[in-house]
This record gives sequence, structure tokens and C-alpha cells, in this order.
Amino acid sequence: TATADAGLGQEHVALPAPVHRCGGVTFARACKKAGSHPVFGAGLWVDPRGLGHRPGSAAEAGYHLVCLVENETGYKNICRLITDAIFDGMHYKPRVDLEGLQRHAEGLIFLTSGIRGPVRGPLAAGRKDRAEEQLATLADCFSGEQLFVELQDVGFSGDAEANVLCRKWAEKYGLHTVVTNAVHTLLPEDAITLDLLQCIGQRYVVAGDGLLERIEVAGHEVDRGQMISAIVVKTPFFDPDGERLK
Repeated sequence: TATADAGLGQEHVALPAPVHRCGGVTFARACKKAGSHPVFGAGLWVDPRGLGHRPGSAAEAGYHLVCLVENETGYKNICRLITDAIFDGMHYKPRVDLEGLQRHAEGLIFLTSGIRGPVRGPLAAGRKDRAEEQLATLADCFSGEQLFVELQDVGFSGDAEANVLCRKWAEKYGLHTVVTNAVHTLLPEDAITLDLLQCIGQRYVVAGDGLLERIEVAGHEVDRGQMISAIVVKTPFFDPDGERLK
């Protein structure tokens, strides 16, 4: 993956795996060999109601937050958060709460994620008030140098409207925005393989002329600049050099 990303012109490669650091050494070595800079991190499930809350389903087990490591202290903290999530917060998903996140936040950078995050998730469900409330809570917990609001255009209905609100709220709460893509594949043609693997994992049926129920993944490949550029020209808070994430 690192070699292929380097071939696509990516100087820095992040691998925020869901609540684990498996493969970190292999990832770092591959990046070094390919001449890319590895950015370590993880995706965490945050339950703002606390770990004492017992959700009734996986969908109610908190929102997704991307955590990127900035320094050695951050690496130690992400390992601590993952361990706590697995051993103390497991209920449908390995969870952390805001208190634990604040306690181990030094050296970490937080991104608000995509459709399962604290902002874009509620917006997709028509919960504008909930989206702003959750962003305001995170803004109270972390500074504008540590929390970034993601802008995305991956083909979902409402992406453009969500980006407008994200820019507005980022300015209101003194936060920066960062343009990202929900990367699932390296190339567009890889989407078919990913589609099939997801169907197998979720027990969807493949038959005859195609999938009876497809999972839409188009637009989730590594972006080569077209989508990013289209959003950046509308985004006054975006740092095109990405110095913080180097």
C-alpha cells in the first residue's frame, strides 16, 4: 500500500486502523522503503455518555473519531486509549469516553471523521442540532490546534450542504478544517473487489447479473487532487502544505 501510494504522489501516508495498531512496524518499514512518511494513528469509537452507558445496538455505541499521532507522547497515548477501549469500554464496539480522551490527548491530532463521525453522521440523519452540539462539546475539550473538522465529497447525498455547515461551525468554534477522502481503495477499479469482500463479510448475496444488494463504494479511492482541489478553493481554513501532519 505504501509503495502504491508513493507511486500516486503521496508523500505522507496515514493508517488510522480501527481501534488497533496491528501492522504498525510493517507499515513503517514499507513507507521507509517507498520513500513516504508514515503517519500513525487509529480510529476510535467515542461514547460521549460515558463507558457506564450500555447501548442497545452497535449503531448506538458512539461516534467515530480519527486520531493521528504527532510525537512519541502521542504514540504512547494512542496505545493507552486503544487498550482502555478494548478492556474497559467493550460493548458492541471498543469504546472510549470524552474523559479518557482528554486525559490521554497530548501528542494527538483529532479529525471529525466522515459519515460515522460526530458531525457528518447526525447531519446525514437530519439531526443538525445534534451535529453542532457534538462538535461544540469536542471544541470545549480540545483546542483549535488539536481538533480539525473534516470536509469530504465522496458522492453521498448532502455532502455539499454538510461542507457548508462544517465550514460555518469551524469558524464559529475557532477550529480549522481539513479536506479528506474516505479512502477504501487505491484505485477506482479496486472498488469491485472491495464490494465483493464487504458483501461476503456482511452476508449479502452475489448472484446472476450482479449483487442483489450492492454497497456503494465509488469515490472512495485515493484522490489524485481533483476532488481535493475542488473543495480547497472554497475552504479558507485549509493549510495546503499540511505542516501539522508531517
